[in-house]
Amino acid sequence: MKEDLVAALDGGGTKTVLVIADSCGQVLGIGKGGPVNALFVPDNTAIESVQNAAKGAMERAGLSDEADAPVHVRAVYASVPGASREIIEAGLSGLVAYDVLQVEGDDYATFRGAFPEGYGVVVLAGTGSFAMGRSSDGHTLTAGGWGPLLGDEGSGYAIGLAGLRAVALASEGRCEATVLMDMAMEMFGVERARDIIKAGLTRERIAGFAMAVSSAAAQGDDVACRILADAGADLGRLGGHIITGLGMKGQGCPVALSGGASKAGAPLRDSFAATIKRIDPSCKIADPKLSPAGGALLIAYDLAGIELDWERSNRILACAEGFDELRP
Repeated sequence: MKEDLVAALDGGGTKTVLVIADSCGQVLGIGKGGPVNALFVPDNTAIESVQNAAKGAMERAGLSDEADAPVHVRAVYASVPGASREIIEAGLSGLVAYDVLQVEGDDYATFRGAFPEGYGVVVLAGTGSFAMGRSSDGHTLTAGGWGPLLGDEGSGYAIGLAGLRAVALASEGRCEATVLMDMAMEMFGVERARDIIKAGLTRERIAGFAMAVSSAAAQGDDVACRILADAGADLGRLGGHIITGLGMKGQGCPVALSGGASKAGAPLRDSFAATIKRIDPSCKIADPKLSPAGGALLIAYDLAGIELDWERSNRILACAEGFDELRP
């Protein structure tokens, strides 16, 4: 295909997304794969995740039948914590050819997606968690991102783990009953709660249980609601640290919550907003303009030397209505 294209990868501990777009800001296709964070999965699994995401994007964009030749793009930006450049190169090999490839963690893409204008604080609650902010004078600060053993407070992993811990306690009568017990036994395919410990508790599967916590909270389960509220408070404190550290208190700083776990439910969102407001009442809780995948795409345009003004950026926003992975 002769038209100038760009591509963006956004991946982590649960899934990988690849976006292909043209030079006018039109999103052509999005593909999905599994986890890409090689700190928690084997390299070959991460490579396969990239391959599956690339193939899916090419197919959806109608680019998969061009004589088996790789699709050429001007630039690829990969927002992939825990994945090396070698993994991304291997995953794209034979599928996507590029003039420029840049591989980084996920903090900048998350921030760029939330605030394309470049000012504010974003807190990511995905499989893991972190926060990043940029002040009006251009100073930046990040916090979190320490992984499941040392950090990831408020993340999908933290929510899932808290849910499973509640199941363990409830099964022995050490805390109040919760519908999470039946949900956990069904999800892990066991007949006794104690057998969950033999069911392969990987980081990905634990984070996946956050969906059950979200569902239980929607049903009014008190235990699940408290877990989400605690997660929201943890995320709020993470964002508050950035506000304080950048000297942005009292400036009406916009603060956005992004990532899949941010959609876990009202108890999390309300607790997040309340915690932020206690730290700085002037803050304005804002919706992210784009998802981290959308932010990675904006950076890909930068790498390609394609100037994407706000009119074109808004075109991406419009296109996002048809592509869930670009929505905030």
